[in-house]
Order: sequence, then C-alpha cells, then structure tokens
Amino acid sequence: MVDEVQPMRRTEPTSGASPSAPINTSPVPDWVRDLLVVTAYALVAIWWIWPAPRLWSDHLVFESQGELAHFGRADAYLIVWALSWVTHAITSNPTKLFDGNTFVPAPLSLAFSEHIIGYFPLFAPVYSISGNPILAVNVMAFLRYPLGAFFMYLCARRHLGRPAAFVTGVAFAFYAGRYFAPPHYHMLGTQYFPLVIFALEEWLDSGKPSAAFVLALGVALQCLSSVYLMYAMVLMLVLVTPLATWQYRERLDRRRVLGLLLAGATVVSVIGLVMWPYLVLRHRGLVPSYDGSRTSIGLVPWFAHIHVRRYLLHQGIGIFGYLLAAFGVILGGRIARGWPWRLGLCLTIYGIIMSLGPRIWTSYGEIWSPYSLLLGAIPGFSTVRMPARFTVIAHLGLSLLVGVAIAVAVRRLSTARAWLVAGLCALVILLPARSVPELVAHRELVGDSVRDVDRWLARNGDGRAALELPQAIGAEENSRRGYLSTFHWHPIVDGYAANAPQHGRRIHWIARQLPAEVALQELVDLIDVGWLIVHRGALPPLARSVWNGPLPDGLEPYAESGDDALYKVSRVPRNDRRSLLLSTTETLEGTPITPLEAACPGRIAFAKWNDAPVKQGADSRATITMENRSSSTWPAFGFYPRHLVHLVGAIRDADGHDIGDPFDVPIRADLHPFAATEIQIRFTAPAPGSYRLHLELVQNGVKALRDCGVPPFELDFVVDEPGP
Repeated sequence: MVDEVQPMRRTEPTSGASPSAPINTSPVPDWVRDLLVVTAYALVAIWWIWPAPRLWSDHLVFESQGELAHFGRADAYLIVWALSWVTHAITSNPTKLFDGNTFVPAPLSLAFSEHIIGYFPLFAPVYSISGNPILAVNVMAFLRYPLGAFFMYLCARRHLGRPAAFVTGVAFAFYAGRYFAPPHYHMLGTQYFPLVIFALEEWLDSGKPSAAFVLALGVALQCLSSVYLMYAMVLMLVLVTPLATWQYRERLDRRRVLGLLLAGATVVSVIGLVMWPYLVLRHRGLVPSYDGSRTSIGLVPWFAHIHVRRYLLHQGIGIFGYLLAAFGVILGGRIARGWPWRLGLCLTIYGIIMSLGPRIWTSYGEIWSPYSLLLGAIPGFSTVRMPARFTVIAHLGLSLLVGVAIAVAVRRLSTARAWLVAGLCALVILLPARSVPELVAHRELVGDSVRDVDRWLARNGDGRAALELPQAIGAEENSRRGYLSTFHWHPIVDGYAANAPQHGRRIHWIARQLPAEVALQELVDLIDVGWLIVHRGALPPLARSVWNGPLPDGLEPYAESGDDALYKVSRVPRNDRRSLLLSTTETLEGTPITPLEAACPGRIAFAKWNDAPVKQGADSRATITMENRSSSTWPAFGFYPRHLVHLVGAIRDADGHDIGDPFDVPIRADLHPFAATEIQIRFTAPAPGSYRLHLELVQNGVKALRDCGVPPFELDFVVDEPGP
C-alpha cells in the first residue's frame, strides 16, 4: 500500500500554496476511513469521561471541592437552564428568545449571562425527544470530544497525513484543562476552531462554495457558543486570516476575496443581532466594562499569569506532548513547505500573549502587551474579565505542532507502521492526562423525582409569574430555582446570572411579611404575581404557623404536598407601581433618572461598626451615613444601574493598593435634599493587619460625585485573628 504521507514529498505548486489533500490510493473510501476515525475518537471519549456515561440521565458531573464550590454548581444549573430556554424559545416563540422566564418582570433575562445559542444543534435533539435537560447537557458535553478531535484531524490531515492528523486530534480534544471544564460546560465547546481553519484553507485553495458555507457556519456557531469563545475566535482570525491569505496569495482572486467578505458579513450580521440585547443592558449599566476605571481580578497581570502557568504546567498537552511539540518546532519546517509549522508556532506564541491580558507579568515587572491595542479596536472587548481563557488559541497551536512532529517521525514509514507509531504516541499523550482525580457526580431532580409544585404549575398552564418563599440563600439555590422552572416554564421572580437587576431582593423583602394583607397588597402593587410556592418546612416556626391560619382575600390555597404548598394570587393592584419597578426614566419613588447638576454638595460619614472587632474571614458590616446638601433629589432607588447614585467601596492595604475587586453598594432610597440616609455595607474581612475602607458616591455612567462636591470617605481599621 502506498504511504499516505507520501504527497508531502511531491513537487509542490510554485504559487507557494500548500498541497491539496493527499490522493486516496486505498480501496477503502474516504468517508469510511473518516467514519472509523470518528468512531475511534468516540470510544476514546467514553473511556476519557467514564463513569459519567452510566449517570447521564440524572447526574451532573464536576468537581465540587473548595470555597467556591457552590458557585460551580450554580453555574451548572444556569447553563442547563439557558440551554433549555433557548431550545424552548426557538421551538415555540423565537421572537421571545432573549426574554427568559427568570427575573420576571425584567426583559432580556437570557442576556444577563451567556446565551450559549451555538450549542442548540447539539442540545436540542435530545432535549426535544426526552424532555430531560440533564441527559441533553451530558450528551452535548460528550459530543464535543469526538467532534473537536475530528475537526482538528480534518484541519491537520490536508498537510500532515492521516496518522499524524489522528494524534493532532487527540492532543486537541483530550487534555486535563478540558476534563476539569465542568461545571462551565459552555467552555468545552471549542470544536469549531480547527474546523474554521480547515474551511478557510479549503476556500482559499479550491474555491468550493461548500467551504465558504462551512467557514461561515463554523465561525457563527463558535461565536454563539460563548462570549469568551467568540472573542477567542475573533483573536484567532485576526492572526490566521492574513497568514492563510499570504500562504495562498497566488490563488487569491476576486471570487475568493468576495467569498471571504460575504462570509464575514453574514457572521457579523448574525452576531450583531444576537449581541444587541447585551448592548441594551450595557447602556442600562448592567454589563460592566473593564477599562481602567474598573478592573476585574482576571485582568490583574499576576492573576492572569497564574492561570496561564496552571494551563501550561498542569492542564495542557502534558510533558510528552511538549516534547513532541518541541521536536516539531525544531524539525518541522520542511513539512508541507513549513506552513503547518509556521501556523502552529504563531498560534502558540500569539495565544499565550493574548491569555496574559493587557499587561504581562514578569518577575522583573509588568511589560506592555498588544492585547491593550485590541481593547478599543474590537467592540465590547473591554467587557472580557478572564483573558486566561484564550489559552484555547495556544492549545490549538501546540496540538498542531504535535502533529507536525508525528509527520516528521513517520514520513518514511509504511502506512501500517505510521499508524502504529501514531497510536502509541496518542496513548502516551492520553494516559498521563487521564491520571486526574475523578469528578464528583451530583444527582439532580428529573422525571418522576421533580417536585409536585412544579408539576402543578406545568398542568395549570395559565402562564402567570410564580414567587418562591422563603427567599433563596446563596447563588446555588437561586440558580436551582431557575433550573426547576424548566419543568413548567412559568415566569419566576428568582434566578441566577452574572449580571442582573436586583429587584428580586426588594420583592422578597416585602414578601417576608406574607400572608399579611398589607404585604400582599404591596406585593401585587409592585409586580404581577399569580402564584406563591411556599416551602413551609424552611420557614421559622412562627412564620410557619401564620401560613396555617386564615388568609386574606385574593390569596387561595391551591395544592400541597408535604411541606410544600401552592397558593393562587387573585388580588388586584390599588396603587399600581408595576411600571416603575424596572423603569429607566423614574426611580421607584418617582424621581427622574437624569444626570446630576454640575454642583452636588454632600457628605459621607461613618456611623458605627455593626460587628466589632473585625475578624479575619468574617462577614463584617458597618453603617455609613450619606447626606445630600443640594437642592435636588438624587436618584438612587432603582434596579437598572444607569444614572443611579450608588456607593463604590474598596478595601486597601497600608500601601494604598486595593485588596480584591471594588464592590458596589446599592442604595434603597432616593437621597433627598438636606436629608441624611443610613446604609449598611458588608464585606469579608481579609487577613489580619491594618487596612483602610475607601468609599465614594458615583452616578453610574455619568461621574464620580467627588467631581461635584462629595469628597471620598476613608476609614482606617484593623483586622484581628479569627476567633475559635
């Protein structure tokens, strides 16, 4: 049989383009061999994630150790809800795609976090057939392994031959960083990166219309999979497009250029349409930017460096993979006239630089990065808060360099021996990467185990909003309520998201007095709620006993199961303030939401420590007094941040450096002229030592009030050792 990598040694076009895909001299059709490769990748994936496949129907699998474990589980519930909502909306009412059923009555609630629409083709079929979102998300997570490996195989095969391309797919899809990606399931979906490179080269090389279609589709699906992956795709195309265009420069004609422009315009149109809700929310102040005045911890050079270092040392292609990549760097320049070598090397270096953020940390100090040039050049790029996730670009390059090394090693071997070497190399890459702690499987409510109250709502079907009592404590429980709503799809007040208006706190503050008639009337005056789900077993004894007594008019028991009860709300509003709850023109007290005047004299003062002494790790609280000494009311009591006055706080060390991220403190009342308002701030006390609490008033999107008459306030305090 003819050696499959032999075409790499044939005479190449003088145009400088890479050779076309190897000619098939085997009696086995290409599609059969590709099917065998996909099957092999699927079998590897089953072994890679085992024993998860046995638990797909009712378990989510991810690591849950450490202080932030509850946020991991909250993210998992959020992703399952988002995937389920996207499928539900697209198949029932696509015009309401972004108006999710959480955080009612807020519109565009899907845009409070990642929309992850790009996973619809992988999630929707299983979910639509089974109605089981846990099974659907697990199947989706599995499919991304063989798909990612196969698309990487396609990308490498045209230059390196099938055996080397097979190992390239293994290196790209199966690595520790991907294994630990759950509960962030949306970050697993990197499979379209190599497909885009393959389609781009195929279009520039052959000019086939199918290649242009796959190029546009791959870019669109990748960009719709995650905001981080969208910007990673943009960054990759910024590098790869000019490199590939130069590589195929003498085949470039008007048709190919127009095809690229048309594919780009199509993708930009789709992304622009999908990103519009995020621009609306950013205008309302819900989506922050990180542009110097506000910095996410992920953009701090030292922190970004730690994450990139962790990927390179512990979560990348492994020691054997790095040895192969180094071998590819040294000897791979002769493979296919050096194109895959150049591409892999450029992707690796470029990806690492981009992952380090706007400033690169070194032991000798911080240095400038080209990343900072893109902050203003790419729309919305300033909202990225974890550039370390761009290591996917570097990983793509490293995987390609591994394939280059294999191609060099097997270039003079027969096909059978080349596959034997490739198989052994793939095994050596896989075994160390799989030697990781087993992820924890968490059983979830599905099918017959779903709560009775959710079944009742699903059967009732009147579509009115539901409020669940008591208020959920913590991110995990709030996100779980969103997940459970997928079994009835009624609007709910609760939910969990990266960015969301905080009106739910106000609603729950009123609802804690239920079933008192005054609280019920105030509640329906503020929000159109039709159902109350009351978990009486979670209430304090006195509150539980009140629910067993007489109920006011307009509140009727509907059904109960154990400690859970469902009540129907029929009371009508008297002082209707529902239009003000999420108004962008007036506060809840009716104050116009407009920029403050040029002069806004005022004062911030310390009242008392609610918890003294301040101890390390404790939830510390202090009461602050704010005074408006101007003649106009300052808008503060609203739930869209834009143009609202709020406190920004920071904990600083003895050298004046911030400890952690600055924190926002919303104000639950408008600041009236010549009146003082008290507010409580809360923060987690850092390590023992001397610190300074820095506070200042800011009108969101307008100015800091220090510029018009309210000087910042600073308070020195000491943190003691934690108590027993």
